[in-house]
Amino acid sequence: MNALFSAAIYDLNKEDVTIAVVQDNGTIERETIGESRVRGLDLEAKAELTPNLSLTGGYSYLDSEVVRGTLRDGTSLEGKEFTVAPEHTASLWTYYSFPSLDMSVGLGARYIGSYYFDADNTSESDAATLFDAAFTYAIAEGIDLGVNVRNLLDEQHVVGSGTSNYYCFAARG
Repeated sequence: MNALFSAAIYDLNKEDVTIAVVQDNGTIERETIGESRVRGLDLEAKAELTPNLSLTGGYSYLDSEVVRGTLRDGTSLEGKEFTVAPEHTASLWTYYSFPSLDMSVGLGARYIGSYYFDADNTSESDAATLFDAAFTYAIAEGIDLGVNVRNLLDEQHVVGSGTSNYYCFAARG
């Protein structure tokens, strides 16, 4: 089988990290916290199941933590998770090539686990699974036409928060 498997394990520490913090009046200010740590695992697999069918998958686990840090207002962030950093993410893609037609199609799914919107970990997003599609056609030697569709089912979910919530919609093109 033509395949590639990879894994990475990491434990990273950093001091004097600057983060964005939403103030009570709605403004966003940059504040420096003392020390942070990120531990994680990344797994990826790519396999050519047949000459025309391939599969790609990935999974990431991220354990983020403020080891030492206090906001200007005195709020301790010790033990809190990073904002907008989901603990679990995963993706799975499959591609099929039609060699006699010089085209290929792909379908994929992305999972984004829940994450916190604020440094104090009081506001949390929902987890989301999104589906994507791709189409490629070889117009001429070395020239391909490609169309990618993200969020195929047009799911709406909150992807960030600060002074306001904003949403992810399908981006076609």
